[in-house]
Amino acid sequence: DRLWHSTAIVERIADNQVKTLSGSIYLLQGKIDSASMRKEGFPYQFIKRFMYGFSKKWKEYVEDLLETIR
Repeated sequence: DRLWHSTAIVERIADNQVKTLSGSIYLLQGKIDSASMRKEGFPYQFIKRFMYGFSKKWKEYVEDLLETIR
């Protein structure tokens, strides 16, 4: 039950596989920790979009979140 932080995600390979800026590829397993994300301030709608992995529209979702924050 450790939290893991990587460099920024730059590419979606599959709904459960992503590539980071450093070139590392991660296989995502298990459910998203929505309680921790809410605690960190992420809106429910944003979390909901990632409930089943990384959508092909993930970059759009992140951009929308960043626009909301600004």
